[in-house]
Amino acid sequence: MRTATHDAEPLPVSHYWGLIKGLDRSQKLELATMIMESLRDEEVANRAKKEQEKQLKPYTMEELHARIAESERQIAEGKCKPIEEVFRRWDMEDSMVAEEEFEYGTV
Repeated sequence: MRTATHDAEPLPVSHYWGLIKGLDRSQKLELATMIMESLRDEEVANRAKKEQEKQLKPYTMEELHARIAESERQIAEGKCKPIEEVFRRWDMEDSMVAEEEFEYGTV
């Protein structure tokens, strides 16, 4: 009997379909779930790899200048929060976390 391995020539899908047709409904659902999880795992791994490659790539000087120009444009258009407001929010969040820690006895 031939088995599907990395070294052997892959079997046609029709071969597997012949085997699948003999399964009962619960076995087919289990197989479908396993296939979907396998595909999802591959997709997650591929996304993570692409994201890591993107993160590890240094910016070019053109990209840095473009980012600086975009930031300066946003500042000029008033689309940024003043640093004082950012600090106020941090202080509020810190005090809320401290209150929650005290309330739940984690301090």
